[in-house]
Amino acid sequence: MYRRILLAVDPEGLAESVLPIVAALARRSGGEVFALAAAKASDTPEQRATLQKHVQEATSKLKAAGITAHGEVRQVAEESTVASEIVAVCHERKADLVALGSHGRGSIAALLEGSVGRQVLSRVDAPAILVHSRDTALGTLFPRPLRRILVPVDHSETSRQAVRVAVDIAREERAAVLILHVREMVPFGDVPYIEGSDEAHQLMQELTAELPTTEGSIEKRIDEPSLDPVPEIVEAAEKWNANLIVLGSRRLTGVGGLFLGSVALGVIRHSGRPVLMAGHPTHQLDRGQRPAG
Repeated sequence: MYRRILLAVDPEGLAESVLPIVAALARRSGGEVFALAAAKASDTPEQRATLQKHVQEATSKLKAAGITAHGEVRQVAEESTVASEIVAVCHERKADLVALGSHGRGSIAALLEGSVGRQVLSRVDAPAILVHSRDTALGTLFPRPLRRILVPVDHSETSRQAVRVAVDIAREERAAVLILHVREMVPFGDVPYIEGSDEAHQLMQELTAELPTTEGSIEKRIDEPSLDPVPEIVEAAEKWNANLIVLGSRRLTGVGGLFLGSVALGVIRHSGRPVLMAGHPTHQLDRGQRPAG
């Protein structure tokens, strides 16, 4: 499914859960991973050595898991940004997935906190895996199997793409899928708009009407209306022990849409679980032959 994965390496090191999810997604498709770190002229020799160490650690662990992996520390102009370098290399290598993971400090952490992240995700066509975690060690269970995939959905077209992507991954991994819709509640004067139950059930029917069969189960769940769906999504991910959360939109959408800076950013910040921003509806998955394994 994902054959060319760009892994952005933070000077502070990677979050524990980003490498296992990258390895799991690359393993089945025979994809290769390129680990990238950016060094500036003002960086000290110690800082450059640390970047090189993190890149080497990432590629070594991926190779040990049977993944083809390469890495590089690139010298960038002083006025350049981590975001612009990630975008440039993404286009250069024709990446079909970008992975960003951080302990919660450093330049990659900044990507997950606001405007810089929007720059990256709005300038590349590839979907993105984002992990925001304060874990301090790389995991030993590597790669971790994907057994449970949570897909929060709304009425946007990109939610349809998220469901399709999640089911495709589930077919590869024989995973279960939980499609979750938190009914919308939008402030509107003294009487808020509340999405009706019939409308919510119609949405679920439309999202799942033409899904391909998978060995894992596909479960649908509708939660009560909420002004802020983030706590509901995070709680569902925790209780269900989701290995991956798939969200549909990287572009700003209308009221109630899932977009970076609102619902998606809240989920990334508070869940600590890998979040796949599946891209926009025009993004097409690579459906080439899956290697044996």
